[in-house]
Amino acid sequence: MGFLIPQISAYFYNELKIESPGTIFLTGQLLMPVGALLSGYISDKTLHARNIIFIKSILAAISIYFLAAISQGKYKEYIFEYALFFWPAVTFAVGGIIPLIDVFFLQSDNDPVYFGHSRLYGTAGFLSANIPFLFLKIDPSEIMKFSFVFILASSFLLYFFPEKRKPRQSEKASVHLDQFYKIIKSKLMLFFLIMMFFFFFGYSTAEYIISAYLADVDFIVSPIPFIWIIGTSVEIIFFMVSPLIIKKKGIMAILGFGLIAGAVRNFILWALSPGFLVLISQFLHGVQFSGGYMGSLLFLEKKTHPRRLATAQAIYLIFSRSLGAGAGAYFLGNLASEKEFKSVFLIAAIFSFISFLIFWFFRFYQRKYKNFVERQ
Repeated sequence: MGFLIPQISAYFYNELKIESPGTIFLTGQLLMPVGALLSGYISDKTLHARNIIFIKSILAAISIYFLAAISQGKYKEYIFEYALFFWPAVTFAVGGIIPLIDVFFLQSDNDPVYFGHSRLYGTAGFLSANIPFLFLKIDPSEIMKFSFVFILASSFLLYFFPEKRKPRQSEKASVHLDQFYKIIKSKLMLFFLIMMFFFFFGYSTAEYIISAYLADVDFIVSPIPFIWIIGTSVEIIFFMVSPLIIKKKGIMAILGFGLIAGAVRNFILWALSPGFLVLISQFLHGVQFSGGYMGSLLFLEKKTHPRRLATAQAIYLIFSRSLGAGAGAYFLGNLASEKEFKSVFLIAAIFSFISFLIFWFFRFYQRKYKNFVERQ
């Protein structure tokens, strides 16, 4: 993923020069929860996880290979159509991989407080992938092909994992529509979904715009791997100290750090011209992602009955992660294709600040509720 995500915006904007990339990004975001729901439903029914992740990893690897090959001559006539097919194929596959890896940890008798320690290995891989390219000038399409190789290799390492999840008896129930309806009616869940929608709308700039914006900055090393290396380095540190923060300040502190970091990051991108200070400020990505990602998952785990956790995660993925980042990717992505980057980051900063403003009231409101649905 470290070879893929930092390069995808530079690939679409700078190398392929796609005029309306927002449509592709939005489609990808909408396909992500479909992949997660399909994989999660099958896994809940059968408790299988390893084989599902293996199949999705193969699909992801193959899709990435063809996505990276679009820039070649034989594909150039249908660049938009190929990208519209293969990028959503990647997100569909990845959407089914990452949630099941999280479930493996949470349903293996591990303390949720130490979830960050498990998650930091993925970040370490992401960071390491960018180090070789600090001093190399290579087209994004060529870098992305390494992603194909490493994801393919990782799929075979899955066979060192157990074949099935081992949840407690109370956690074995499947997702049902009536549970979905009860949770989404919860005032606490609606409050939470709105807050995280604004967060992910602003966060979409990190995944789909930032690399293209800073790709041509004159710097002593290649700017794209640099900003992702410093961001993921901070992310690892944040994951490492997260148990201490949670034990002293609680889950709300983790989430709050992520939300305010996103607002400050986008404000700096709007206020300053591309240069050294903007590159350095991207260390905030580490706090923004780790705080928002980990804080939201741990909040769901805390406020959801074990039998409803899969349902709550599905609702969160659809209405906040997918729609929030998807709407941001569509509107801000198309605006960025017109080189209106200052407008992009101003809008993202406003949405990110609104998410933190909502959080300021949410942290008091959530104390009134032990669960999203009191009567399980």
